[in-house]
Amino acid sequence: MILQDSTTDRGFSLSTKLVDRASEHVLELLQEHLSPKFVFHNQRYTVQAVHAVSLISKAEEITLQDQFSLKMAAWFNHVGFIHTIDNHREVSAELATDFLKRFAVDADVIDQVSSIVLQSATAWDVVSLLDMVLYDADFYFLAASNFKEMLDRRKDEMIQIDGGVTDLEWKDLIDECFVQHQYLTNYGQDFLHNLRRVNYLNYKNTHQSQIHHKEIFEPKSNY
Repeated sequence: MILQDSTTDRGFSLSTKLVDRASEHVLELLQEHLSPKFVFHNQRYTVQAVHAVSLISKAEEITLQDQFSLKMAAWFNHVGFIHTIDNHREVSAELATDFLKRFAVDADVIDQVSSIVLQSATAWDVVSLLDMVLYDADFYFLAASNFKEMLDRRKDEMIQIDGGVTDLEWKDLIDECFVQHQYLTNYGQDFLHNLRRVNYLNYKNTHQSQIHHKEIFEPKSNY
């Protein structure tokens, strides 16, 4: 169904329609099968991550065909949580593969979507710019205007799934998100990093006892 020349009007139209089908499919899966304990990695988080992929992809001048793969990967990225907590990305990649095969998507595109899901898990896993885009989109919430709400949801999810979170564990997570973590794309380093810095300063002002007093690392170009 996906044409090799996806920059044509027909190819773009088909790709857009299939992304819409994927969004409906994933949101339905999350609505019906995701445990209510996942108050962070849920529909809202997924929609925000897909939005971030669109922003970053345009800024990085990603081709239309690669944008299709990235949006597909973003929709399916965490849907594996409906079946398992451990190795959920492997399940997510399988669910994406099954969905795309139903619509006769080219095998190389399916492999690309699966690879993005699997290779964007950590900064050490990324191989391509596409992996970097999804990796940065996963952490977009730290630079978003609703970051405080999302952090509260992340903490609540840890409590519900892990049975609790100590003050030290939460301090370490805040340190990991705002101090140790670095965005990988140029857009992430030039734009999201600065927004996150502002958010971190706001967070410090209201949560002095819950954070380590460290400066945010300056971003370093990765490509």
